[in-house]
Amino acid sequence: MAEKALFPDYLAWLTAVAALGDAREETLRGGGRQARAMRGDVTRAAQGPEGSHPHPRRHPHLLPHHHRPLQDH
Repeated sequence: MAEKALFPDYLAWLTAVAALGDAREETLRGGGRQARAMRGDVTRAAQGPEGSHPHPRRHPHLLPHHHRPLQDH
C-alpha cells in the first residue's frame, strides 16, 4: 500500500487531496465570478448569454414548481 506509506494519517491524506482539488479548481475557474468582478475582469461567460441584464430569463429547470407545465400521469 503506497498510500499508507505516504500518508499514515488518513486525515492528512484527505487534506492533501482537498488542497490539490481546491488549487486545481481555482486555476480552472480563475477565481470565480466574484473575484473576476472585483478585478474588473468580467467576461461574457461570467455575465451569462444575455450580457449583464439584471433579470435574465431563467432556465426552465430553475423555475418554481407552479411555473412548470402540467405533466400527464
